[in-house]
Amino acid sequence: MPLEIPQTAMDILRRFNSDDAAAEVTDGLKSGGDSPQPAPWPDPLRPEAFNGVAGELVRKIEPQSEADPAALLTHVLVSFGNAVGRGPHFRVGGAEHHANLYCVNVGATASRKGTAKEDVLFVIRQADPDWVEERIQSGLSSGEGFIWAVRDPIEEQQPIRDKGRVVDYQNVVTDPGVGDKRLLVIEPEFGSTLRVLEREGNTLSAQLRQAWDSGNLRILTKNKAAKATGAHISLLAHITREELLKYLNQTEQANGYANRHLWVCVRRSKFLPDGGNLHALDLSGITAQLRDAVQFARTVCEVRRSEAARAIWHAVYPALAGDRTGLGRCHYRPCRGPSYALGAGVRLDGQILPDRAGAPEGGAGGLAVLRGFGAIHFRRGSGRSHRRQDSGGAKAVPRRNDPDGSHSPFRAQQILD
Repeated sequence: MPLEIPQTAMDILRRFNSDDAAAEVTDGLKSGGDSPQPAPWPDPLRPEAFNGVAGELVRKIEPQSEADPAALLTHVLVSFGNAVGRGPHFRVGGAEHHANLYCVNVGATASRKGTAKEDVLFVIRQADPDWVEERIQSGLSSGEGFIWAVRDPIEEQQPIRDKGRVVDYQNVVTDPGVGDKRLLVIEPEFGSTLRVLEREGNTLSAQLRQAWDSGNLRILTKNKAAKATGAHISLLAHITREELLKYLNQTEQANGYANRHLWVCVRRSKFLPDGGNLHALDLSGITAQLRDAVQFARTVCEVRRSEAARAIWHAVYPALAGDRTGLGRCHYRPCRGPSYALGAGVRLDGQILPDRAGAPEGGAGGLAVLRGFGAIHFRRGSGRSHRRQDSGGAKAVPRRNDPDGSHSPFRAQQILD
């Protein structure tokens, strides 16, 4: 029996699978002389994209911010996905796709990309100040430095001497490492990072790809080198369109580096001469919801789709997994791996909320974001989570302690019924 796609997702789905949509981006990237022709500006994100705590947070901030709602939403989702840690994931074959995301906001110098970052972190800081102060860094320059920020304890074998003679050896911890493996890297000048990737012998590109894939990082050298296991690394970056087209070279387009990023075009949403009054708002309600969402997500391991979300995923999967060539085609179609990761973060964000009248059906919310951000580069999962199974979102499976002390997932219906 074929899976039924909810009606609210059908028009988004038709647009997503349209070849005309990809052609818009491809045509916009064709060179007309020395500079590319501008592509049509993407349609605004549909209301279904602003679901759960993330949507409510954006709606709270947006009237008091000049930032693009899409920029605000991506900063919320990437931050949330990092704060929850490495527990929640989709399982696909032998691979696990976690909620860590790489996202680049692409816009003009005055498009208020930095404003989006500051406004979102202003709210998140009130919900999780320790994470904001301790687990956000910047300054990508080398693979070795990247690993050092999330390194494991470093042990060295040192001799045991007796009257000057070596009688044995012992392992000594010479560096305690970093206990919290979460790391959100924020790069406001991503053009500089892309230029670093071009340096001969620089391993940053390979380590960024490996961090997205597994979180296990190591560089093989004959000298002592740090390594990291189970790192949960996310990236938020800002760049202008001109810098992106100039510095994202063909190697990084083809080797999978670019496909691990969500590329979102943003612009200033409005003029607020006095800068808005975000600091004067009562944010206690939304920060409490955000805090609860993060705490809940940290109890989750495997995330599964409901039947409604699964139907949408089956419909969009050929477009996500199909072969792509050229800059426009390669990055217009969101690749399937990041879709799992972003989907996990969004579903967890909505998981603690009770079902509301008028809540989007099936995977409409996820698909709306996938389609909206896909206009320049964005990858997104389908569906979102609720407590009840008939809500049509993904099913979050929390951990429990087994008698042997290990963790294993409940069946999804145990928490959804």
